[in-house]
Amino acid sequence: MLKKGLLYFLIITSSISWAQLDPDSTKVSSIVKKKKEKTAKSPVKAALLSAILPGSGQIYNRKWWKAPIVWGGFISAVVVHDFYYDKHKFYHQVLIYKDQDVAEATIATYAEDNKEGDRFTNRTGAQIAALTQSEIQTFNDAAEKKKQQVYLMSTLFYILQIVDASVD
Repeated sequence: MLKKGLLYFLIITSSISWAQLDPDSTKVSSIVKKKKEKTAKSPVKAALLSAILPGSGQIYNRKWWKAPIVWGGFISAVVVHDFYYDKHKFYHQVLIYKDQDVAEATIATYAEDNKEGDRFTNRTGAQIAALTQSEIQTFNDAAEKKKQQVYLMSTLFYILQIVDASVD
């Protein structure tokens, strides 16, 4: 019990002594103030760094945790773009075959031999070959639209990360 009382006494007295200190008179607070004055960052420089290399403005502002988010966003955009690019290319080629009245067996062979087609659909080559030209056109247009949406979202994300760096 005596040890507990002594511990409480030390905590209370140290709290009171710290509370009575004038922050301007301590060396620690003057060092902290000098450090804060040194770290004033230029928003223009942060924006330029982010425009040149996305994420570098966040690092310049010492917001290191934001840089991997920016990089992850751009990597995700590239992966999604590649997916829809390949999907569009696949259905566009099938559409060209359909437009040229190529035999369904050739289209089925192309769809089965093309390993990228397995990423987009669960249909077999014969099922893809049996689709009408308007159905394939619908798939082709949908893939192209998604690809364009990725371009738009990537551009907005790029602008947003520049604004974030300049505001920080």
